[in-house]
Amino acid sequence: MVAARASMGRSPVYTVAVVDMNLQRDPEHWVGRTVLLQGRVIVSFHWRTHNELLVGAQLADARVRGGAALPLAPGPEDPLWAFLRRLPLLGDLAPPPQALPRGAIGIVRVQLRAVCEESGEIRYEATLLDTASDVPWE
Repeated sequence: MVAARASMGRSPVYTVAVVDMNLQRDPEHWVGRTVLLQGRVIVSFHWRTHNELLVGAQLADARVRGGAALPLAPGPEDPLWAFLRRLPLLGDLAPPPQALPRGAIGIVRVQLRAVCEESGEIRYEATLLDTASDVPWE
């Protein structure tokens, strides 16, 4: 298994391809884990019906075009910051919600989940928990 070490302590930083491969081989071991992933944020638009547009984000392999990608779901917002953002005077002082730069390469902390589709098929996705703020996006 290939994992890089970043300045994020002792936690390994995985590539999307490695995590995708491990989810296919041993989902019981990987689903539910919180990991650091390096990837490129890709936003896509798909028409579900003639009047319903779906917007989705994926975390794709950072260095390989057309390689592995995991759907990226938004994580829960910090309740304290969300509350402070709604207050008239404090709202301007609170930091904005984290935003991922489209097309940029960076490291994110995600939780890996299995999602059952209506067809019964299982797919895997990464729920965004945090960005690695000490590692700059390229």
